[in-house]
Amino acid sequence: MDKDRQIRFLYPPLIFLGSIALGIYLDNSITLKTLIDKFPDIDTSLNIVLAILGAGSLVLLLGYLLGTVTVFLLKVIFKLLGNGFNYEEWLSDKYYSKIGEIILIDKNQIIQKKDRLYAVSTFDHEFISTGVHLWLVRRWNAFFISISSTVAIISSLMIGILALRISFNICWLIVAIIFSLLLGWLGYHSWNQSMRMIEFQTRVRPPED
Repeated sequence: MDKDRQIRFLYPPLIFLGSIALGIYLDNSITLKTLIDKFPDIDTSLNIVLAILGAGSLVLLLGYLLGTVTVFLLKVIFKLLGNGFNYEEWLSDKYYSKIGEIILIDKNQIIQKKDRLYAVSTFDHEFISTGVHLWLVRRWNAFFISISSTVAIISSLMIGILALRISFNICWLIVAIIFSLLLGWLGYHSWNQSMRMIEFQTRVRPPED
């Protein structure tokens, strides 16, 4: 697994666990405290190693699951917005024509809707300079981490209350709403910057060899 994907899978589950921990901290339920007390004490080196390995596996599993749910939700949202199931590119129509003129052998050929993702990906990876491409990668990672973290916070409330029986607390809800809004805004802002940069690059003179 590449470094960027590892980062995407790391932050959202930690935020999920952090939100669960906040819910537990604010919960005064005797039932929950009794449940926590039932966990065995870690008093040997073997138990410590097993606990660390288990925690690491849990974080990776949560990261994969949250990433999968995020992709599914993004596809549904963009389908409802009218862009098919594609959330990875959404440019103004005239820029698809410009990209076609740059990357296609036949400059007059029109890029079909089903090929737009491939066209934009080709333009990004083959015709945009390395520095700008890395800038786009950073923005895209910020977008996906932000949206996945928003999903993680919402999921923590649902799982915490419904599955773990954590008592509902208004402070927990307020914190979750505030961070969800902030992360959602950051995700949208990063996605929008990525799309606008790709559009801008169609107007930039290619670097000389």
